[in-house]
Amino acid sequence: MTDGSATAAEGWLPDEARVIALVRDRGSDAWAVGVAIGLAEMVGRERGRTFLANVAGEPGELDRRLAAAGPGLTSALTGAATIASIAHSAAGQRFAYLPAGEGALPFPGLRRMRAFRRFVSKVRDGGGTLLLYVGEEDLVGQLAGRASEQTEQLRLDGCIALGEVRGAAAGLGAPLLARVERPAPPPAEPPAGVAVSESDLPRSATATRPRRPGSAGSLPKLLVLPIAAFLLWGTWAVLSPGSERGVEAASSARPADASRVDADGPSLPAGARGGKPTATIEREFGAPAARYSVLVGSYMRLADAMGRRAQLAEAGGLFYVAPTPVRGRIYYRVLAGVYEDRAEAASAMADLVQDGRKEMFKEWDIRPVRLAYEVGTFTARDAADRRARELRAADVPAYVLRDTAEAPLYRVYAGAFMSEEDAEPLGRRLEELGSGAELVARSGIAP
Repeated sequence: MTDGSATAAEGWLPDEARVIALVRDRGSDAWAVGVAIGLAEMVGRERGRTFLANVAGEPGELDRRLAAAGPGLTSALTGAATIASIAHSAAGQRFAYLPAGEGALPFPGLRRMRAFRRFVSKVRDGGGTLLLYVGEEDLVGQLAGRASEQTEQLRLDGCIALGEVRGAAAGLGAPLLARVERPAPPPAEPPAGVAVSESDLPRSATATRPRRPGSAGSLPKLLVLPIAAFLLWGTWAVLSPGSERGVEAASSARPADASRVDADGPSLPAGARGGKPTATIEREFGAPAARYSVLVGSYMRLADAMGRRAQLAEAGGLFYVAPTPVRGRIYYRVLAGVYEDRAEAASAMADLVQDGRKEMFKEWDIRPVRLAYEVGTFTARDAADRRARELRAADVPAYVLRDTAEAPLYRVYAGAFMSEEDAEPLGRRLEELGSGAELVARSGIAP
């Protein structure tokens, strides 16, 4: 998926699902609140007329986050207030928030109220969507084992588990639509030279979907992207999902191009801009798009990553390093090859596993890293290699690709990224060097 959350929302949330419980795990905190707000924002953006109601039994963090004080949903249902008077909707907010407010009843009490069931039916019949934020503790011992009674009293169209909730679907008598996992804690500092498994890095929220007859058995990966986006409402940062809008724009802006080519490369000492090239020619750099590379390992130190890159390259092939930000820290990813499509990258990864240069085959390791910094194009391979060495000496991991002409041009790139945001740290380093590098969509093949 390369679009935003619109397509994603249509793919994971059935249109008939209009009353949905968001069940947070015990002792939940600002994380679950951020997820709930983000979900409401996403659904409201796609559907309009969306309500997020706090039915957790107390005002708590959700009321505080949305600056809701005074009467709440219970007051409106008992006639002390109206739904319109308690609903909060800040400027630019895509949903209306119904706070728990004063004298709040927990969900088990609300579900028995005829006024609550009438309100739920009114939202559903009017084509709206109602998200009910409820605590796991409100289900245990009160709802479990009474699904038929619950269905008669209050029909839910589904539930979404936030965190380590178990048995929510059985307790509510409603299908489990998705699960949002808590992010993993930051990894411990490894010893020098030790690779960090990508599965051990801090993750964005992920979701899974229960198996249904006729389904593929798991929630499509497209849900991961909108969750990563809406968690911007939360208090924790997520691993960049790699929005590809910038990649697509760069791809369309840079077809095979007429390049200013350095016939011989200038020196580029650390911290200084190189001099003007001794000669230039104009010629098109014609090569396939370098959309994918294979992740071989991740390191917390540039020296470790560069050492592993050199070790891998001894047996031949293109290996390079891409510094990638993960929650404010840079991880140095060692990547192999450049490929125009995923199938080609998958075949290459299988070869790497077979010859022992990669531990295992993982589809996630086929990385869509189409953006890179272009730092020079040369007619001679040795000049391109010299530029790459100079950059590496200045802590800028650079590598060389060539075009497919009979007398090829050689282009020097630095890094490989999914998004402009991922590329920013290396971009700042290149600015310090005065390199004049430009973030582009890569093209080329291994030299």
